[in-house]
Amino acid sequence: MGVVIHLFTLRSDFSIIVVAMVKHAPNNEGNSSGENECFVNTTENLMYPIHENNTVENLTYNLNNETGDKFSWDPITQGRIIGAYSYGHVFSQVMGGFLEARFGGKKVLGLSILLSSVLTLLTPAAAFAGDWWLFVVRVVVGFVQGVVLPGTFGVLSRWAPYQERGRLLAIIFAGETLGVFVGFSLTAYLITQFGWAVTLYITGVAGVVFCCIWYLLAFDSPAVHPRITETERAYVESNVQKTTKVCHEF
Repeated sequence: MGVVIHLFTLRSDFSIIVVAMVKHAPNNEGNSSGENECFVNTTENLMYPIHENNTVENLTYNLNNETGDKFSWDPITQGRIIGAYSYGHVFSQVMGGFLEARFGGKKVLGLSILLSSVLTLLTPAAAFAGDWWLFVVRVVVGFVQGVVLPGTFGVLSRWAPYQERGRLLAIIFAGETLGVFVGFSLTAYLITQFGWAVTLYITGVAGVVFCCIWYLLAFDSPAVHPRITETERAYVESNVQKTTKVCHEF
């Protein structure tokens, strides 16, 4: 479940981060009356002129953001950057299953977590280098995370007894919704407090820490787990083998 939460947190939070990375100029075209007018200027001081009943109230907010860390990307560029993740993600799905069967879920999923976290730490540098550099980084992030779902199924095939497989799948993939929730809510808060670059650094460091925990606690199968009891090992392996035999009969 933790791996899936990490996957969907990194996937969902970037769509919010891109909004914070872009300069937004006020746009008052088509409003000739001047009434009920409200625009947002995302520079260091945000002015909210509100025209109502011929009265103007100016609300100034200081978000501690420097204009130098904003980019003048048009909507097409923004869409290309946001969609870059999917370009990489789609090509590694099938390969993820083969890699998990060959090297084990611990290595495959752990390496995916580590690489995506390191690339997240490099994202601000890529953004300042140019939008195409950022596009490439996001494609690679999507590519290395494409192995997560097929790898998760491979791990379950060795660990989940057939009586409990449905319940375990439900718990694991509840991480999808939880990851989106964490990504949206926490990212918005971090951006308002620290800015988009620091938000990416915090997300990347959290991923590296989670990767270390993963390598300490995760194992490919009950046979190689050093702390599982013999009773637990026998229970899991016998029920996994039973499922395999049933599949072979069909």
